[in-house]
Amino acid sequence: MNAQPDKKDAPGEDAARQGERRADRFVGGLDLTNWRTSSGRRLARATRWVSSRLGPHAALIMTLVIGALIAIALTAVSTEVYEAVTEGDGVAALDHPLLNAVMTRWP
Repeated sequence: MNAQPDKKDAPGEDAARQGERRADRFVGGLDLTNWRTSSGRRLARATRWVSSRLGPHAALIMTLVIGALIAIALTAVSTEVYEAVTEGDGVAALDHPLLNAVMTRWP
């Protein structure tokens, strides 16, 4: 059952959609849909595959969960580095002034 009513698009609406897609595709002269590296092409292909299997909303949620897990892991690693620097567990003396400089500039 279709959730949207079955109606014809208003005249010019198709052109507006294409213009919006074109605006979303480019930043300056850079085409965001053109992957130059093989790893980028593999990631785009995998994302299209997941989106076709699970749907776009599930693929978006999956991307958000993976991003959150990466952020949590990097936060845990940075916490360990911070503790190692402040405790002086064999970390170079150069790290203490660097840590103080970062702490004064970081909110």
